[in-house]
Amino acid sequence: MILIATLGVGIAIYLSGCTHRDKPTTPNQPIPNQPPTAKITLPNDGDSFAEGYAIVFMGSAVDSEDGVLTDSSLVWASSLDGQIGMGTDFSNSYLSVGSHSIVLTATDSGNKQASDSITVIVNQTPPGAVVYSFSSPGNCPIGLGWDGSYLWNSDDCAGKIYKIDPSKGWIIDLFSSPDSEPSGLTWDGSYLWCTGMSKDKIYKLDPSDGSIVDSFSSPGGSPIGTLMWKKLKSINWILQTVLLKSHFHPPEIIPLDLPGMVIIYGVLMSGSVRYIK
Repeated sequence: MILIATLGVGIAIYLSGCTHRDKPTTPNQPIPNQPPTAKITLPNDGDSFAEGYAIVFMGSAVDSEDGVLTDSSLVWASSLDGQIGMGTDFSNSYLSVGSHSIVLTATDSGNKQASDSITVIVNQTPPGAVVYSFSSPGNCPIGLGWDGSYLWNSDDCAGKIYKIDPSKGWIIDLFSSPDSEPSGLTWDGSYLWCTGMSKDKIYKLDPSDGSIVDSFSSPGGSPIGTLMWKKLKSINWILQTVLLKSHFHPPEIIPLDLPGMVIIYGVLMSGSVRYIK
């Protein structure tokens, strides 16, 4: 702005200046919900595995509003098998043979999503191939049982029975065997059964602490090898130089025809077929 003031004849003063106007204020706007970030750390992109191998999956997700996302906020899916897991880590040994696009999808509380993906290849396993192995917890592993989630292993040298996570080979629990020379192990759905060679006995054990629930004498001396539970009934197969079928009270001995003079160390039944080691 320019102002002109007249002070007298022929005299003028020129003044310049400016005016200040307040800028209009804008009310605070809410920050829109931002999607999280997701990252797969295991397996590596392009990794290949044998069919039946317990593949370990690990990933993470962070959200600016919710922080670290866990559990059901992280969903894993395969292009061949659909959803395969949830959370930051898990293992899966049931992926189909073929090339899988594995996608980790993270969802925050505002239903915003982010994902990361890798390719994993599962190769068909030839018959008899070793799919996975780990070191036994003791030096003389002899009995092996499966309860649907964990492996159970009796060790003759240590005189111990171990509960093992099969995906990692980690010892979950252990307790002393009721016999100094434990042999076969089996699971009946609720209890462990163990054969003992030094006392020629068969033991029913509480899996929580290894305490003896019941016991009886073996049908023959030195019950070596595997103890098998058939159809969750009170029938076990005790292994010696002949195969013996034992109904618990009293035991019934039924010799079976075997291929020559052999010492049996293991037996497994699939339907009506018996596999003998």
